[in-house]
Amino acid sequence: MADTTSASTPEPGSAAGLGGSCFVLMPFGGWFDEYYERVYRSAIEDAGLVATRADDVFTPGSIIDQIVSGIRSARMLLADLTGRNPNVFYELGLAHAIAKPVILITDAIDDVPFDLRALRVLAYDRNDPGWGSRLRHDITRAIGEVGRAPIETVLPAFVRISSGWEPPEMTAADKAVLELRRDVALLRGEIQRADGLSVGAQRREYDDYEFQVRRYLRAGLGRLDIARRLIARGAPLEWVEREIERQQAQGVDPND
Repeated sequence: MADTTSASTPEPGSAAGLGGSCFVLMPFGGWFDEYYERVYRSAIEDAGLVATRADDVFTPGSIIDQIVSGIRSARMLLADLTGRNPNVFYELGLAHAIAKPVILITDAIDDVPFDLRALRVLAYDRNDPGWGSRLRHDITRAIGEVGRAPIETVLPAFVRISSGWEPPEMTAADKAVLELRRDVALLRGEIQRADGLSVGAQRREYDDYEFQVRRYLRAGLGRLDIARRLIARGAPLEWVEREIERQQAQGVDPND
């Protein structure tokens, strides 16, 4: 993991001095514990809040009562949805039900349920050497933004629920605009995701066509026979002709 322990100066717009706690919803054990200490806790403290996690508040008594108490008393929450941990989703549901502001993070967008993708999600890539520092920066900034506009992270269905945290009053028009903005954000995200999947699927398909051209050339088939076979599989005629010429020009290694 990249070094994320160096001190950082909160940026303009951070929540430094905001006060209160940020309750972290995440799995326990292994690298999650390391990331909690070196990334999440550090980012939260940089933003001027106190980081707490379920294992910080456990005392004799009902565990669920203590979790609910921690969620209720927190100014906001941070939820790591990586791995679709059932306890995390259960606690996230409790937080949403009482209209608590929640910042969502994950290392895989597929771990975020469809209904929640309209909300802001901070994504991180552990294959990126600088992911820890970048995520720490993003969390600190997000806390500042949520501190200024907590309602932006609350699902419209729970906007008027006042158990625990009291969301600001909204007019019907304000609520309609908020729902429209989130619907647009959701559609944009799904379109971008679908485009990404489409590009990947198309690339794999053409890789297969290219392999088939090479195989047929090695087998000694003529251009017309190769074109007929590839077109039957869905390959465009112009692409097939260019690919045959390209591979013939390069020469086909029988052992390839």
